[in-house]
Amino acid sequence: MKIKKRQVVLAAIVLGATMAAGCSSVVVKPVSESNKDTDGTFDGRWLTTVTNTPGKQNGPGNWQFTCADQTDERLGIVTIDDGKAIFSWDQDGKSPAFVSDSGKFRFEIPTGIIASAGGTSDSQISNGDMTALIYGSLQSGKGKYTLGVAEFGNAGCTSAVKFEKM
Repeated sequence: MKIKKRQVVLAAIVLGATMAAGCSSVVVKPVSESNKDTDGTFDGRWLTTVTNTPGKQNGPGNWQFTCADQTDERLGIVTIDDGKAIFSWDQDGKSPAFVSDSGKFRFEIPTGIIASAGGTSDSQISNGDMTALIYGSLQSGKGKYTLGVAEFGNAGCTSAVKFEKM
């Protein structure tokens, strides 16, 4: 499954004249390979479905993101083998994640999509490279999906997701 065009309807609007230099993502850190789950607890296929997408989300500084509602949309499948996870969008397996023994993981998948400021903005985005961040806990079955913009430290449109073993 690829990112659909309506999933990336991202408009950045400047509400004031200033903009922060950047913003850190507030997401779990990637699990290192040396800390991956080795007992197979989370191995298998996990369906990732959006449970909620707020329409307007605050970005860094005075930026605001207008996000497409993806509620109930199936994002894709996480396939895990021996603690190594691949997301279905990453068909070449170039952006794997590792799953911890408590089920936590974080994907960072380049999308090849470039974000730009909305027509009502009086500022521009100089580095609009977008990355899909998918992270959370398989143990709780909950997580987040952020379609982030590089210039903003990969902050962007964030949706709540659930993970269900297939």
